[in-house]
Formats: sequence, structure tokens, C-alpha cells
Amino acid sequence: MQGEGQRGCGFGGDGGEYWMVPTRDEMMLRPASDPDAMEVGARLLGEGAVVLTPTETVYALAVRADDAGALERLWRVRGGEARGALAWHAPTPERVREVVGVESPVHRRVLSRLLPGGVQLAIEMGEAQRDAVLARLGVERGVMDDEAGLLVRVTSHAAAAEMLGRCPFPVVMAGVGGVRAARTVEEAVGVLGERGAMLGGVVDAPVRPAGVGSTLVRLTEDGRYHVARAGLVEERTITRTMTRTILFVCTGNTCRSPMASAIARDLLKSDASGLDTRVLSAGIATGPGAPASPEAVEAMRKMGIALDSHASRPLTRELLTQADIVFAMTLSHRARILQLDPESAEKVHLLDPSDADVDDPFGQSQEVYDSTAKRMSALIRERMAQLDALDPKEHRP
Repeated sequence: MQGEGQRGCGFGGDGGEYWMVPTRDEMMLRPASDPDAMEVGARLLGEGAVVLTPTETVYALAVRADDAGALERLWRVRGGEARGALAWHAPTPERVREVVGVESPVHRRVLSRLLPGGVQLAIEMGEAQRDAVLARLGVERGVMDDEAGLLVRVTSHAAAAEMLGRCPFPVVMAGVGGVRAARTVEEAVGVLGERGAMLGGVVDAPVRPAGVGSTLVRLTEDGRYHVARAGLVEERTITRTMTRTILFVCTGNTCRSPMASAIARDLLKSDASGLDTRVLSAGIATGPGAPASPEAVEAMRKMGIALDSHASRPLTRELLTQADIVFAMTLSHRARILQLDPESAEKVHLLDPSDADVDDPFGQSQEVYDSTAKRMSALIRERMAQLDALDPKEHRP
């Protein structure tokens, strides 16, 4: 065994350049002070080296997944622990969509809302699809798939994400092993040093991992999902994030927006997407607790929809933050929304796709209310078919 801190010859004399830990400064990659550090990390991975890197969960050992020699080095570095499938650490959620071909609305929302972050996916798929996906990545069976399906992560740790973004090949990661998760580079290096492990490089970034493993979310073949293992992201957070929220906004929240939200809820009863959807309404100039106008209640009754229990709600920045899509009744409502929260601009739309206002029926006859309700029903049907296209998070770059 070579002396501490000396250059190693790699495993099996393959010509790679390695360092035995405890580490010397030459093998440390510090993105905070060196703009080329993650380019060096990607190069080391490309050459088949094992690189120790932080993620948002733990410090992990990274290797390229299409290199049998690199995978063997990783398992040796882990100290002979039981081998198994490792998660593909994709650079972006979009890359996962591209490779896997995610079709289910629920699965698309998982990718757009839970990734990147402290979640690992087990994507169930048939044998033919699994073979096709692995062929696209150039990876052997069993490296990143098991009986649970294809294992996938997209890290939100800036340093690791930058390094992965520079890798034109698939990368898998594994924890350093041992009795507890490594939260600092010193802890990770200490564990590895006791084994005489050899690495190509160590990413030393200022943002530390949480020290908690990722939450495992299984994407089932029927287009659903469920939390299979607790971890960094709490199940209640996942449930809240996975619930789509639609917000309708008018002036007093007693006529147009309550009718619109009631119509939308009724239409969603026949929604086959599998998504849980919450429909809310609010007013830009109202107080809390006012009932819907009698004419609005009657217009809904004629459509077979109950509106008796409605209570008005003032529009707040918090409501806008919670909403995935916001429908305003008029251009002036949209302007007021953007004044309250300019960052919501991408998700705010007029209910009428032609950008025509839906006029306020307040103070007018029942006939006007009925006509307004019928018009909104047609507009909402059209908008419900456009939800994915209107949601900015479904189309992020």
C-alpha cells in the first residue's frame, strides 16, 4: 500500500490517477474559489475515477455508469458492502423525460415539482421499455435498475448539479457506507481513510448535505405514485406539492369567481388525469366571509351545482404563491394581481383565451347571471383542456 497522500496507480493498473485518503490538497475540488473545479470533476469521472461529492442529502461516491471498471472501483471504495442497483443521477428533470419518455400527468408533475431535490424515483416499466432506456444510456442491466424499476435522482446541490451537467455520460452515486450518513467532507474522508480508499477527487463545497437519505417515491405503471421510503422530503410535503391548485379571481368574490370555481370543481369530477386538484377563488377588493350573491347561487342551482356554502376570501400573495394557474376575469384584475405579486406573471391568464373580459353581473338581473354562468362554463371547459400548456413549471427550460 502506498504512503499517505501519494499518487496511486488506480485499481488494476489501468493508468488512472488516484489519491489515497486522507486527502492532500491536490485532489480537492473547490467550486467556491475555482470556476473550473466542476469541469475537472467531470473530466475525472469521464476517465473512470471515483469522485466524492456532496448532494443535498449526503456525501456520495460518483462514477460513470457505463464503465464497468469505474463501477468496480466504487464498490471497492465502499469497503465490500453488499452490491445493488444505484440511482442514475441525471443532470436535469428534462433529461429524465427525454430518456424515459414519461407520459402520465401524475408522473410529469412528479418530475416538474419534486425534482431537483431530495427525492429518489423508482420508475416501474415493462421489460421492453427498461431495455430501451438502458440502451439509450449505454448501461448494463442491474446497474441502475432492480425489481422496483429504474432508479433516478436529480440533485439540487449546486456543485454536484454543475458537475453532472458537464458529463455527457450517465453517472450513478452511492453513499460512502458505514453506520451513518456523511454530512461533512471531513466525516466522509474519515470513513474512507479507515479503508485505505483511493479516489480521483473530492468536491469540497460550502453547502453541506442535510445528513438524511433521499425519500423514495415509486412511479407505478398505472400512472400513479406513492412514497415507498421516508427521507429528507416529508410525505406531507410531497402530497401538498403534488396537488395542483387553480385559482379564480374577480372583484368581490361573490359572483364570478365563486361560480367559476364551482363549475371547475364539477368538471374535474370526470377528470381522468389522476392528479389531485384544488380549486380556489378570491377577490381583489373584498373581505372574508361574505356569501355568494343569491343570483349566483340560483345560476349554479340551474346547472345542478351547489354554491350555498361559499364564503368570500381576499386575494393575498400567499394564495398566488400556492396557485399553479390563476384565471382572472378581466384585464384590470390581472393588472392588480401582478401589482400584488409580479413574480406570478407566467401563471396568470384571463379566463377567456381571446383576452376578452368576463363582465361583472353584480346588481343585474337573474338572466344576466345565468348568461354569465353559461359563458364561463364554456370557457372553463376550454381552459381545463389547456392546463398543462398553461402551467409554466411544466415547460421550464
